[in-house]
Amino acid sequence: MRWRHFWFGILACIAFAQAQPLGDSQPIGKEGPAVAKAICAVKGILVAGQACTVAADRLGTSLLFGEGPRQREYVLEHFISGSFTQKGARQALVGMCQASGDICSGEIVLLERAASGWRAVRAYTNAPFDFYLGACFKFPGSDGRDRLACRSDGYLDPQGLQYLFNLTAAEFGSKLTATRLLSYGTASACSDKPQRVVRFSSWARKDLNGDRRADLELTLNESPQAKVVCNPTSLAKYETGQTTPVRLAFIFDGQTFKPTAQTAAKLKTLPAPPASR
Repeated sequence: MRWRHFWFGILACIAFAQAQPLGDSQPIGKEGPAVAKAICAVKGILVAGQACTVAADRLGTSLLFGEGPRQREYVLEHFISGSFTQKGARQALVGMCQASGDICSGEIVLLERAASGWRAVRAYTNAPFDFYLGACFKFPGSDGRDRLACRSDGYLDPQGLQYLFNLTAAEFGSKLTATRLLSYGTASACSDKPQRVVRFSSWARKDLNGDRRADLELTLNESPQAKVVCNPTSLAKYETGQTTPVRLAFIFDGQTFKPTAQTAAKLKTLPAPPASR
């Protein structure tokens, strides 16, 4: 799997995040050619008024829109199967990134299984810019439709000082409805002076309230006395020292996610995300 830049076209998805489980998200893999063909069969589904062709190269399976210097290339990245818009539907969501500039900015296409393979239904173009389909858990809804909880985390700058974490719930219909569950970040400085650092550690899908429905649990690592060593030619090195695990719980009632009272109180203490660029 290739890690892509998915915030503001700047560095993201670095080493500490690479080892974490991706939930139900899967690399596009062998489905790539069939999915690409299905998307290209629907004229204008992603880029209005431009023909689509399928290309296979070192990046994987790509979609090419238009010709010449204005040609756009999208690389198929992630694939999640489920029933997203209708109970019992055999569907999948496909996330992709622009090959130019390594930008992943929420290009998502809904597919349905047909007799001849996959059929592209619609593209969701209203996804938040930092919504990333590459790390999502699927939650069966009370109406038979699956919801997603997706995370994105990484650095906003090449030096690795501005960190941002987002957790977003998503529901798919004629449009994508995205709800931000959590957003925090830290702006560190190159210094041996102690500073607060909070990083994503792990997440899990489990029944937290005994209703036989899966909920979402996250663990963050908080380091109140971290030191940051900078190197002009590489990412900053964090000497975190003693860390404290922070447990966050979001209860899923079959339609929406809600933080527990303890989690809601803890969310107020997390550092605010760095200003958007």
